[in-house]
Amino acid sequence: MQSGTSTGQAEGYRWTIEVSPLGGDWTVPEGNVPWAPELVRIRVKSPGGALSDIRTVRLMPRSSE
Repeated sequence: MQSGTSTGQAEGYRWTIEVSPLGGDWTVPEGNVPWAPELVRIRVKSPGGALSDIRTVRLMPRSSE
């Protein structure tokens, strides 16, 4: 999964996946934190109109700066 938004449809179910930074900068003073939290939101709408909205957090390696 890449940062940004992906959408699609399968067997009448429409889905959207959004991946974005969680909580802004998330800086740790005097710390060397190798991971950055990202928010992953998955929304699925059924052919009948029911909507599922799932949110979770994943840890991704922080880029070397």
